[in-house]
Amino acid sequence: MQTLKQISRQVRAAIITACVFSGCIASLLLVLPLIALTLFNDMLPTANFEGVLMLGVMALGGLITLAVLELVRARIMLRTAVWFDHVVGHVVFRTAQYELTAARHPQAALMDADALRTARTFMTSPAMTALFDAVWVPLFLLAMVALYLPIGLFAGALAVIMVVAIAWQRRGLRKAQQQAREAAARVDLFAASATAPGPAVPALKLAAGTAARWEKLNRAHVSAGYTYGSRVNAQATFAAALWFLGEGAVLVVGGLLCVQGALSPALLVALLLLTNRALGPLRRLALALPQIQAATHAKRVLRGVLVTPARHTAALTPAGSDRLVLNEVGVTHPGRAAPSLRGVSLDVAPGEVIVITGPSGAGKSSLTQIMAGALAPTYGTASWGGQPLASLAYGEGPPPIGYAPDEPVLIDGTIYDNIVRFSDMSLLSAARAAMQVGAHEFITALPRGYETPVGPNGVWLSLRERRAVSLCRAFHGNPRLIVLDSPDLGLSNDEVERLADALSTLAAEGTGLAIASRHPALHALADRIVVLDEGRARTIEPGADEAPGEAAVVAAVGADGAMGATGMGAIGSGATGTGIAGMGATGMTAGAAAAGAGAGGSLIDALGDHAWAGGQAVAGAGAYETPAPPGGTPEPADPALSPAPAPAHAETQDASALPDASVASFDPDAVEQEADRLWDAETGRAVRFDDQMGSVKEQTG
Repeated sequence: MQTLKQISRQVRAAIITACVFSGCIASLLLVLPLIALTLFNDMLPTANFEGVLMLGVMALGGLITLAVLELVRARIMLRTAVWFDHVVGHVVFRTAQYELTAARHPQAALMDADALRTARTFMTSPAMTALFDAVWVPLFLLAMVALYLPIGLFAGALAVIMVVAIAWQRRGLRKAQQQAREAAARVDLFAASATAPGPAVPALKLAAGTAARWEKLNRAHVSAGYTYGSRVNAQATFAAALWFLGEGAVLVVGGLLCVQGALSPALLVALLLLTNRALGPLRRLALALPQIQAATHAKRVLRGVLVTPARHTAALTPAGSDRLVLNEVGVTHPGRAAPSLRGVSLDVAPGEVIVITGPSGAGKSSLTQIMAGALAPTYGTASWGGQPLASLAYGEGPPPIGYAPDEPVLIDGTIYDNIVRFSDMSLLSAARAAMQVGAHEFITALPRGYETPVGPNGVWLSLRERRAVSLCRAFHGNPRLIVLDSPDLGLSNDEVERLADALSTLAAEGTGLAIASRHPALHALADRIVVLDEGRARTIEPGADEAPGEAAVVAAVGADGAMGATGMGAIGSGATGTGIAGMGATGMTAGAAAAGAGAGGSLIDALGDHAWAGGQAVAGAGAYETPAPPGGTPEPADPALSPAPAPAHAETQDASALPDASVASFDPDAVEQEADRLWDAETGRAVRFDDQMGSVKEQTG
């Protein structure tokens, strides 16, 4: 990959060459007024037909040569622009990929690409030609001074005024153009964000509000654009006025001098042509000032890209150096005051299985991103075999670390392209990875199989299918470590078990695993469990209590509002009878049960401006009812979904201490009264169980 110095040297050489051709063009343009002077001074008064014919042939030859030189100059700049676009475009694309892993704003990559297009377009635009021609303006002014000193000095003074005005206006336009550019970017970004969800926008009742916001942003954009355009027009008008003044003054003053006999008509014609050649490029330069300003800004942006260290050129580590080391890494995301990770150190040995767990917001996704090289830590180091993790993704060949984020990332192409990472690896290798994941059957069932297009961002596949393809890519290429973030999302228990079997097979073959999950089937694979809490990590052995001492009181409301106590262990484990009825196994159960007696209760969960009463379970009869709105009658649920009896070791209240909550004594009106007690319509506040922290919190409705 070429460096900034090499690219600048080649672009500079091309510009100098084009400037030399511009000098040849200016010389030919200078010859034409001299031919006109000779024609009117010598040939026409003497009626020299042969001389006139010879001058005509010379002028025709000069015009043909002029056209050829113009063509060569344009071709030089075209080739330079295409070469620049290819070389710098490669750097911009790869740098954008790396900088995204360093928590750079995604829109910065679009700004870099826009700067590249601006620079490429400017190289072949009339604005560039105006710059080349303006360089040779002194040549025409010197010719005018040589022919007639007073008029030459007058034209020179006008040229100086135009140059000073252009420089002053360029300085004044810089701020206005920056404001217009930023306003346009805000409008474009908001429009892209507001239209990306498609039909969901009106369904979510966002259309009117987003339209009003866009109108506000667009008004600011129009205002900034109008201010900038007004200044540009003022500059162009001033330059045109000076140009007309110069030609008009030369014509009037020259005419008066001709009447007095101090100037010949032939010399006046030559001076008029030279005035046009001297002031014309400056007028075009004033008109091209917006393009020049945009190109200058693009140069600054691209220079910042090209001076970025080429950290993405590192080679892959050799086989055997597959040790992942995190040393006091921390991450603070933009716009967040509190860090997501705080001084996490972790050493993953070859073939080791690490399971990462913790409540939502504890930093699991941030940690997996760092382990996969998808996120550069704010501080600390993350390395694989002694090399920075973020650099490994840009080596040749399959990466040593496979990664499947919780949000699947697919690029416009086919399923096969995304599995093999758009490489030339065989279809058989993609199928092998799909078989390991268990996605081969669903892929081959599609009409086009592995050649099925996924669309931009994978929108032509369902979320479940996108996650499956993402898992296939993580398994592909025999990585030495696989990092999975919440791989059990959207999977049934049977599918998670099959995934656990596949991961167990890989672990037995020596593949390291790092899995962020709270599913018991995946925890069973762990050699070590890393528990995250508020960004800090601690390591425990498999089977140890992940949250000791974190008991919390939750609302396990019976018919008369009795409260039951529970610990965090009941949540997610599917245990029934410790205050929360089987929230892991049954998915969404808000009921409460007491072990032994089977006395059912209810849990009030304030959601927005609705309060939902929990279900009711009777251990002996096995009857189970689903949650119902306050005042409604719970509907019988599928017996298959009934919570299992509480384990014998569950810590619950004595059944005799609980109020009678049998089916016969269950009163929907009592539940509604309890909902009204916990929900205050005037204050809009209610008690709500927080399923992540295991505590009762007061939440605004």
